[in-house]
Amino acid sequence: MHFMGCILLCSCNRDGIERGIAFTQYPQYSCSTTGSSLNAIYRHLNGKSSKVRWTTVDRWPTHPGLIKAFSDNIQKELKQFPDDVQDDVVILFSAHSLPMRVGNYWK
Repeated sequence: MHFMGCILLCSCNRDGIERGIAFTQYPQYSCSTTGSSLNAIYRHLNGKSSKVRWTTVDRWPTHPGLIKAFSDNIQKELKQFPDDVQDDVVILFSAHSLPMRVGNYWK
């Protein structure tokens, strides 16, 4: 875990924090980002006594502004294809770069 994260988690106990919310700022869930960030917290806390009751938020993809931004971008990109094939276009969403082998799997 990053040094500042350790300091924060340790100071919560010291400062008498009773409830904490751990959330990543990634709106979508991804095991490579969200998962690794939350796992680092779990690993740090594992076996340590803590009076803090933790809640996690690992995704929040239903915000109307986020949905509109995704929808607008998808509609814009679909217009690059002829009308008669737009319904058959495969859309692969990734907020992160994927290795080509993952993208090529669907070919």
